[in-house]
Amino acid sequence: MCWLGSKKLGKGKGILITIDETQAASHDDLVAIATAVQHVITDADESDTPDEDKKGVAIVFAGLPYMINDLLDNEVTTFLRRALRRELDNVPLPDVKNAFLETVADSGKTISGEDAFEAARQSEGYPYMVQLVGYYMWQSTQRRGPNVITADDVSTGVSDALLAFDDAVCAPALDGITSAERLFLAAMAKDSPNPTQVGDIADRTRRSRSWVSKCRAVLIKDKLIRPAGHGQLEFAVPHLGQYLQSL
Repeated sequence: MCWLGSKKLGKGKGILITIDETQAASHDDLVAIATAVQHVITDADESDTPDEDKKGVAIVFAGLPYMINDLLDNEVTTFLRRALRRELDNVPLPDVKNAFLETVADSGKTISGEDAFEAARQSEGYPYMVQLVGYYMWQSTQRRGPNVITADDVSTGVSDALLAFDDAVCAPALDGITSAERLFLAAMAKDSPNPTQVGDIADRTRRSRSWVSKCRAVLIKDKLIRPAGHGQLEFAVPHLGQYLQSL
């Protein structure tokens, strides 16, 4: 935070710290950074410096919900609970399709509406997966040379995107949960990609209904699963069920 004392920062200026993909970062490092920011903010608030002359600091975290929840629940970083929080919902598939069509056209390449929708469908509208599918189907086309993104490029792009998604999202998501929650998800994975009856989870895990209810609440809060109709649950993270099946 020594930059705040630099003369390069004018009056009323400050520093914005941005951290992307927090699920892949060290939890201890994140806590250390958040704690340092808290100290700087506290020192500034307690100083006699006029507000217009203060050099502030702000921090932006982006990552999977469970990781953000861990930070908010940490006793050392409780001040983060006052932060403004924004959660990204899945993007409607027609919007993803149109985004693919427009982005590809703007770049001088072409893709059919059918192939663009297939790419959108495979992404399930999950924002990060949309990014990965778009990137890897583009790379597939670049390797071939022509300016047309074909169905084969979409297929290759989806396969490559899933590998990257497993490493960047699925694996860290499982690393961040308890053994009980992992047992719960493993029971759900037996039905993936179809929904699971809550009663089947109790039977498969040989646990009580109250145990199932507790794990269910935590995993829904962390946006790893979601309700899928009366008495049913499904994975909220694309491919997480299939990833569990492969372990």
